[in-house]
Amino acid sequence: MLRICWFIALPGRAALRLGRAPRTGLSLILCGCLLSGGLLSGCALLSKPAPPKPAPVKAPPQPAKPPAAKAPAITHVAVVYAANVPVYKRIADELTARLKRARPFPLRDETQAKIFFRNPAGLSDYDQVVAIGDLAARGARNVPDKQLVFCQVFNYRDYGLSAKNIRGVSMLPPPNQQFKAWKALAPDIQRIGVITGPGHEALIAQAHAAAQQQGMELIHRIAQTDKETLYEFKRLVPDIDGLWLLPDDRILSHRVLRELMTYSTRHRKQVAVFHPQLLKLGGLISASSVEADIADQVLAALRAAAKGPSDAISPLRRLTKVHIEINDGLAHRLGYVTLPAATLSGADAR
Repeated sequence: MLRICWFIALPGRAALRLGRAPRTGLSLILCGCLLSGGLLSGCALLSKPAPPKPAPVKAPPQPAKPPAAKAPAITHVAVVYAANVPVYKRIADELTARLKRARPFPLRDETQAKIFFRNPAGLSDYDQVVAIGDLAARGARNVPDKQLVFCQVFNYRDYGLSAKNIRGVSMLPPPNQQFKAWKALAPDIQRIGVITGPGHEALIAQAHAAAQQQGMELIHRIAQTDKETLYEFKRLVPDIDGLWLLPDDRILSHRVLRELMTYSTRHRKQVAVFHPQLLKLGGLISASSVEADIADQVLAALRAAAKGPSDAISPLRRLTKVHIEINDGLAHRLGYVTLPAATLSGADAR
């Protein structure tokens, strides 16, 4: 829980010292002469009464300052994720370490997930649910009377996660940071292709703008199956310098992914991948998310949900950091000088 503190510095009072100046001999003589002259003449020295002091003017009352707004309290949170995906567990560990009232619920497989969400009595003590990954998000979307926040889901619309009571966090690091790192590694790259399934218009619009900022052109194609992905890629090869590969499981399979990477290597086309393990298949540069950044955005979404239901569908919260890794061997074969990962990431480097 984050708290906002206001520190107000109050000026101290200046200390005033009042002193009397000692009388000089001349002033004593003058006083004595005036006193004796008055007594001899029999004149009484009358002093005029001092004018009445004006009533103190009261300052108008100042309006009371409104209390500082407090961040909405995050209540009991259930963190549900697939136990066999290491990155999901790291995100869950990050969240439970930051939240006092959070409990992890690892799911072994789809069978256990169906049983768990068929009778969600185990979630009755929790007001908010964080679903990490497709398996958890598909089940958690049907849990009634819970505020749901999902992350690590690319095709979230296909799973019915576009609703007013659901908030989500983008799966991808910022495209502008990805393209900036790619351009720094390969300054001669100009035209890049990207293939997705339908329904990613907002992401592609954001990517188009990010590519233009780096002096690159983005060419987008839509596929319906994995075979169409390979077909579209082969058609793009003569017109592009590299491929921006995205984790769209609707149009990618292990077989097609390997064929695509082999074809790109044969034709000396660069591929920017979404996971470091894909560098072994021939990717040049990988751009993946940072667990701490994902946790930051999930917590922000939980606080927003705690304010109350929204009247509109909430957009995905964007990530702010990227983790970059390079296939050094391939980079050298292509004639590129590899730079430190921290330089390319501009954020997190491991």
